[in-house]
Amino acid sequence: MQQNQVKQWLSHGGKPTCILMAYADSAFYRPEVIVHRQPEPITDNHGDIIHFNSLANAKLALKKLGFEQATLKLTLPYDEMLGEAVKSEHCYQDMKICL
Repeated sequence: MQQNQVKQWLSHGGKPTCILMAYADSAFYRPEVIVHRQPEPITDNHGDIIHFNSLANAKLALKKLGFEQATLKLTLPYDEMLGEAVKSEHCYQDMKICL
C-alpha cells in the first residue's frame, strides 16, 4: 500500500494496525499495515518498499503519516542456531511502541 493511501486512510479516521518489522539483525526497519488480516508493506509513490536504517527514523516517518502507535516485531533467529526445531510463530517478539 502506498504511503499516500495510508496517510489518506488515517486522515479519514481509519485506524489500521501498523507493524514495524526489524530485519537484518535489527539494522533495518520495514513498516507494514494490516489489510484484510494480512501484512502489506508500505511503499513510496514509485512502488518501492520503504525501509529505515534506524528505529528513530522509522518512528518519525510513521508519526508524520499519522500513526500514534505501532508494533515492533523483532526476529529472533537464535534458537535456530542451536539446532532447535522452531515454528515460525515462535521466531518473533512483539513490542508496542508509542510514536
